[in-house]
Amino acid sequence: MTTRRSYARYALLGGAAGLLLLGAAPPNAAPPAPAPAAEKPSPLKKLTEMDTGFPSWSPDGKKIAFQSNRLSNKPGVFDLFAMSPDGTGVTRLTDDPASEMNPAYSPDGTKIAYISDREGSPQIYVVEADGKKPRRLTTGPDENIHPQWSPDGKRILYNSSRGSKNKADPELYEIYSMSPDGTDVRQITHLGGINTYASYSPDGKKIAFRRIEGDNWEVFVVDADGSHPVNLTRNPANDGWPSWSPDGKKIVFSSNRTGKYQIHVMNADGSGQTRLVEVSGRCTGPQWSPDGKRIAFAQSWEGTADIFAYDLP
Repeated sequence: MTTRRSYARYALLGGAAGLLLLGAAPPNAAPPAPAPAAEKPSPLKKLTEMDTGFPSWSPDGKKIAFQSNRLSNKPGVFDLFAMSPDGTGVTRLTDDPASEMNPAYSPDGTKIAYISDREGSPQIYVVEADGKKPRRLTTGPDENIHPQWSPDGKRILYNSSRGSKNKADPELYEIYSMSPDGTDVRQITHLGGINTYASYSPDGKKIAFRRIEGDNWEVFVVDADGSHPVNLTRNPANDGWPSWSPDGKKIVFSSNRTGKYQIHVMNADGSGQTRLVEVSGRCTGPQWSPDGKRIAFAQSWEGTADIFAYDLP
């Protein structure tokens, strides 16, 4: 009696061919086609579907804060939101008629520094990580922008247009720092021109930033006291938005050296500059995840802006 298992192992070909073992090729038969290779998952993941930007990782890597106008009736008016690293669980942190932008988590994850223009010129504020108890840290007619915390949480780095002769379109931004309560303001750089998007190295000994010289943007680094400025990128294209890797060995940045702004990476001394990501549109504001495995950035394309995350190899 032929069992079910027998039929599973044999194929009936008919006629005198009889029964042949399934999988055994007849004489002169072409070799079987190779199985298609398994498709590798894309290292690039889109996290948002609305007008968003300036991603900031929480220190435990469980949240990404960002700015978005998804709930605003006015174009260009943003609030702060937070989401899980896969783009789910979006929660609103601020709700103000003015713009709230450029969030930055404190090293202990309990606070977020950000920009608001609720009282006129852009100023630095701090809010609890759940969006409660906003406090204004800077004042005056000058623009104070791009806050970033020191690794020990004792200082907030920012860029200020104080001293600029043109208040409407400042020609001067220098790097400053202050205590988290807004006191003890110190000017760090005295370079002249526009110096923005500053961030401390993980050991707090260096500051990377974008410097505009004429029509050219470069990524510079200085010691924490503002001394020894060094041009890291030295490229005729525009480079900016630097962010340190968690181990301090690399800096990710955006550059238009390939014709459009894309995400690049280099060693902390400026060597080994390579393109990391190439997608459609304009990619800016890259931020390394705390575990060093992903980079989040904003992509602008055809009138929209979204946040993507790139899984490093």
